[in-house]
Amino acid sequence: MFELNDENFEENIGERIFVDFWAPWCGSCKMLSNVLETIEDVKIGKVNVDENENVAKKYDILNLPTCILFQDGKEINRFSGYKNKEQIEQFITM
Repeated sequence: MFELNDENFEENIGERIFVDFWAPWCGSCKMLSNVLETIEDVKIGKVNVDENENVAKKYDILNLPTCILFQDGKEINRFSGYKNKEQIEQFITM
């Protein structure tokens, strides 16, 4: 996993990437982060929405956590809320 921010976001979503929009005060975000550490099938980026409001606004992040799967710079799928490992793996392969 690596950190994405307002400055480097667009240049890093040009391939298949799973992006976790989170905040440090969000309990569900912390639980999801633990699950994401076990996922190996996709590149994972994390955006702290408290520090990166521009990218959060651009992608209309209203609930946390929100995860978006990008392919070639385009959003192909998203979900909000906590998911377990099996649900995330299914989401990634859709």
